[in-house]
Amino acid sequence: MKKKQDELVSYWEKQLREGLAYREKYGHPQDWKRYLDYYRAEWASDIIPVNRIFSYGRSLIPRVYFRSPAITIVPMRPEFAPSAKVLEAVDNWLITEIGLKDVLKRACLHSYLTGVGLLKLGYDSEFGFIPQQAILPDSETLTQESTSEPRKIEYRVDVKPGMPWVLDVPSYDIITPWGYNTLNSLPWICHVVMRPLEDVKQDQKYRNTKDLKGGFRVDRKYPSMWGSRGGTDFTRLYEVRDVKHKRLIVLCEKQVLLDEEDELQVEGLPYECIQFNPDLEHFWAISDVKVVQEQQKELNEIRTQASKHRRLALVRFLYAKGALTPDQVAQMLSEDVPVAIELDHDNPATAVSTLQAHVPPDLWREAQEVLADFRETLGFSRNQVGEFVAPITPRTATEVSAVREATELRAEERRDIVADVFTNIIRKLNQFIFKFWTTERVTPIIGRDGAQHWIRFTGEELMGEYAYTVYPETGLPVSRNIRFRQATELFNMLRNDPLIDQVGLRKLVLGQISWVDPTWSSLVREPGPPEGVPPAPGPPAPGVQPLGADQYPEERPQAQRIAELAETGAL
Repeated sequence: MKKKQDELVSYWEKQLREGLAYREKYGHPQDWKRYLDYYRAEWASDIIPVNRIFSYGRSLIPRVYFRSPAITIVPMRPEFAPSAKVLEAVDNWLITEIGLKDVLKRACLHSYLTGVGLLKLGYDSEFGFIPQQAILPDSETLTQESTSEPRKIEYRVDVKPGMPWVLDVPSYDIITPWGYNTLNSLPWICHVVMRPLEDVKQDQKYRNTKDLKGGFRVDRKYPSMWGSRGGTDFTRLYEVRDVKHKRLIVLCEKQVLLDEEDELQVEGLPYECIQFNPDLEHFWAISDVKVVQEQQKELNEIRTQASKHRRLALVRFLYAKGALTPDQVAQMLSEDVPVAIELDHDNPATAVSTLQAHVPPDLWREAQEVLADFRETLGFSRNQVGEFVAPITPRTATEVSAVREATELRAEERRDIVADVFTNIIRKLNQFIFKFWTTERVTPIIGRDGAQHWIRFTGEELMGEYAYTVYPETGLPVSRNIRFRQATELFNMLRNDPLIDQVGLRKLVLGQISWVDPTWSSLVREPGPPEGVPPAPGPPAPGVQPLGADQYPEERPQAQRIAELAETGAL
């Protein structure tokens, strides 16, 4: 057994060394610290910067991420229609619950600075989920708690027991094998994690932790970058996800702490990646900052030179020795300048002379040329970064439209990349829900009657084939306003059609704004059946069951009403 572990450690140490060499050669991590300094406005004291790297980065992110992240789910088969509505409600609640909006923004910033914005997906524990240890309901484990004392060993608020999660991972904490150019082609990926030694020893997932030494110091300026030997009790873990054998392996100080089947590899690796400038041959994409750093240096140099010329251009004068007394010099520099100053000199023209320099106008023109190169490289116009430039002559509508379309092309491409990553994240998180949510949960949805209902479900009941839709060309997903507008247009088109259920059509419209006030759906009066004819019950909705009064006895009237709605096909 010991020999097998030694062979495993030796094999992965060799793989990781080659992966580090690959990153050093093509990822250029030695430059990432400098790019981050640029973004932080940390320049040399003798430089007067024009920090376009910061301003363009802050202009880029709002243009590519989703301001109100949401997802629209369409069933691929008719029998999945009821569960699709429930799954959509669960996903849109989950997006807010796990803070996916902030994670996407941070990943976009990572991609802007380093070329690669990694997002890591997980379940229950930040450092690996082992279903065999799930001793609580809803596939929750106790791996976030210490085994010997009442304290936590995981501290992230957005990583909760029994819940999926998404976190951004700095590029300098990732190792990939040599020669693979996309995330989906990787045979393995390694996440380097720095954890307190005591937390590692108290984590019940791990074994062989008794002899761990730790002794690493986290870089104080760059907390996520490689640490150095020191006196603090941190240790470095190499968390490897092996696609070839579907294994989760954790190595530390030549010890195998974990070697289990990777339950999170349900649709490939539990990672997603934002790359705005992909490299055709290598996984390590091209950083935007790397491309424009020389223009940034030129702008700083021009601004520094202009500042020096401005200082030289201040009014200076020379005067002959003895021509002016100190009091007379003070009078010339005073705010209250006297009308006349007496000189102790025969010829005032030779007694005092003025030195007047000027700021070369070429500096301004050169700065504009460098800025134009900067904008063209990143695909931004002056207006897109918050500047308004009035044209010398009025622009025609055709010219304005052509310029707008040209400048939007690259931003649309980046939004499309983020939209694909957003969709893939939701798809993978849903696989975790289908697999691990084994006990009943509850979520509110809006039924076809326009009212809000509480529905119970399990992950297996929601399992199905779905299409996930967002609209990157607008920068926003399908929102409530869009749905209401579409429903209103549908109502105007079909309200006089005798083949359309007019009551159901009105409920559809009111249902799109029921999140404001669910009672609005009561405005529609149901036409009653003819006297003596009972209403025909509708089929129950597959995979979706209303709450029963036995589960929530204090809400018995509401539960009974929901059960009746389910029987009539309202849900």
